[in-house]
Amino acid sequence: MNWTLIELYNAAVIAQLFPSLWSSAICHLPYTVAYLFEQMTHYAGTIIPCLMVTQSVLRVLVVVRFDLVMEMDPVNTLRKILGSVMVVSILAILLHIPHYVKTGYVSKQNAYWEDNLEMHLKVVSCSL
Repeated sequence: MNWTLIELYNAAVIAQLFPSLWSSAICHLPYTVAYLFEQMTHYAGTIIPCLMVTQSVLRVLVVVRFDLVMEMDPVNTLRKILGSVMVVSILAILLHIPHYVKTGYVSKQNAYWEDNLEMHLKVVSCSL
């Protein structure tokens, strides 16, 4: 499970840094691509804390019910835990998408990636 957490963290960092580097060095991204990268970052950011809590619960189970934990198959257990966490996380992300689409919400990082001049002016005026 430690390896899975590390790889998910790396995926979240890449999903956030790649569009920033791309829009800084080459060209700005279309809104849909920038929004997709933003949702990937949120999705990985939702899964990581869930897996950390699950890992803590499993460590407590090792102390309390050592014989039960030793009988578990590590690969199947991780697959079941990861599957259930992914389903819960995708549902949490899907609940926000209609609100974002209906209100036309654009985050600051997404505005930077897609070069939304109106959003930049709002950010500058709010910071003044």
